[in-house]
Amino acid sequence: MSAPPVASIRLAPTLLAFKANFRQARLEKGLLPVLAFRGGFGGMFRADGDITTLACCIRRDQLEASRRASPGLSAGEVIETLLKERCSGVKTALQGATREGTWLAAGPLDTGIHLGQGDDIFRIGNAAGEAHPIIGEGMSMAL
Repeated sequence: MSAPPVASIRLAPTLLAFKANFRQARLEKGLLPVLAFRGGFGGMFRADGDITTLACCIRRDQLEASRRASPGLSAGEVIETLLKERCSGVKTALQGATREGTWLAAGPLDTGIHLGQGDDIFRIGNAAGEAHPIIGEGMSMAL
């Protein structure tokens, strides 16, 4: 029996995505900071209505370790604390800000093309393929 083609070997997805909105953040309009921290990455942007969005992806093992260190906190609260501790710009930007609603989460992300040879199913959206968030092309693919 021969080994499967490299394209069909898929690793278990390990990235989880989080996003929250904040009011009265201290982020300059037009500034789009990119965040890099151990086990993840993210970004911030200020939208209309003085809402600042903070979003990130984190490896499952890093989130699990942070949750063990902060028992009793929700995953979103752990992410917020982690980002404030590991990214000084996040701490500065969110000083005095209030979160609007809860943290949203998605995952695990399963990036790559999900079509197989001879696949007779017409797939669209994430069923057909999922772009890695760092590319910023998810909406383009969905359209």
